[in-house]
Amino acid sequence: MYPECSFSKGIVPGLLESKILQDADGLEATGAISIMRTYSSTGQMQRPFYNATDPFREKRQPDPSRFALDLFYKRLLKVTERMHTETAQKIAKRRTDFLHDFLAEFKLELEGK
Repeated sequence: MYPECSFSKGIVPGLLESKILQDADGLEATGAISIMRTYSSTGQMQRPFYNATDPFREKRQPDPSRFALDLFYKRLLKVTERMHTETAQKIAKRRTDFLHDFLAEFKLELEGK
């Protein structure tokens, strides 16, 4: 893969083909599958799903190396703003909206509602 195609390197590609490849790479980091991957990896690494005292990182910086939920705030919710093509932007927005819905439901459940 050419370096400019990498999503994680933060390089803005010049070629349309590179933009499409970078968008595809980024789209893997959002939506329902990204939730499954995040928690599967976290379980394998035997790390906590969230910080019990501040799950939604209201008083601390996100630390995805320690808590799965923090990855949402560090990376998963930011995918839309990094998309180059209109199609990828639409897909990423829908998937990001789903992540927000998941977080809202999770918060309600933690509150016992």
